[in-house]
Amino acid sequence: MLRKFFLTALVASCALGTPAFALDSLAGLRERLVAPDPAVRLDAVRRLSVAYHGYALDALIDATGDSDEYVRERAVQALGSTSNRRALDAVQVSLGDPADFVRWRAVQACRRLGLRDVTDRLAALTDDPFWRVRLVTFRLLGDIAGELIVSGSSELDTSPAEKTVKNLLIAGLNDPDERARVTAARALATCHDAAAFEPLVTLLNEASMFTREQAARGLGELGDKRALEPLLEALENPENSISNEGEDWVRWGVALALGQLTGQDYKIDVGSWRQWIAANK
Repeated sequence: MLRKFFLTALVASCALGTPAFALDSLAGLRERLVAPDPAVRLDAVRRLSVAYHGYALDALIDATGDSDEYVRERAVQALGSTSNRRALDAVQVSLGDPADFVRWRAVQACRRLGLRDVTDRLAALTDDPFWRVRLVTFRLLGDIAGELIVSGSSELDTSPAEKTVKNLLIAGLNDPDERARVTAARALATCHDAAAFEPLVTLLNEASMFTREQAARGLGELGDKRALEPLLEALENPENSISNEGEDWVRWGVALALGQLTGQDYKIDVGSWRQWIAANK
């Protein structure tokens, strides 16, 4: 009996052009978007994004203006998985949302939707009070920087657009949160911008565990052989005054970076690394 029910639902959904097994009607879910209870509206947005993905763009865009921040957050997140230009326009409006985590979701959605214009609203988010918003903004700027380099010069300061992106990322090197700083530095490093070198070495030596691993990997991406010695020192003594935890994370990041810089794979064998580097100076 249950099998027959699902087969009937499948046939009906194919005939109507709607997703299979969507037990709530699209019209019914739209009605629930104006229910007085925010929990009901949130559930409607969730169901629309799952069961009617691609069919409910207008409803999801409307939900980004909901009075409840959780409804707005889920709507923005759902729009980020579409490929419609209208979704990107709506998501960019949400970059100015009063709720921290809605702005965070909005920047994530902009990355997924392929935003490549550095608007004043996006630039302002590099000073956002929420560190997660700043972090993902630096990631988006890194995406933009990488594409600018691929399409133009090998240096990140030859056009007005490139200079704007570079200046925002350099400003991020002084971010009050080490996680945002290392994200900005890695974005510069992937563009082989020398401005990332000193900040990455400082983070490798002085930051906490996961940030140090990210800093090591950034040095590998930068491709500057000056990083070999600080990386070896971190491999020999992965502890620092900030934290004696996460030694394996630091060593793992360092081993990856050394491999990128040398083309070798001695993992965490410091002696072998030093022997190879001494023989290939």
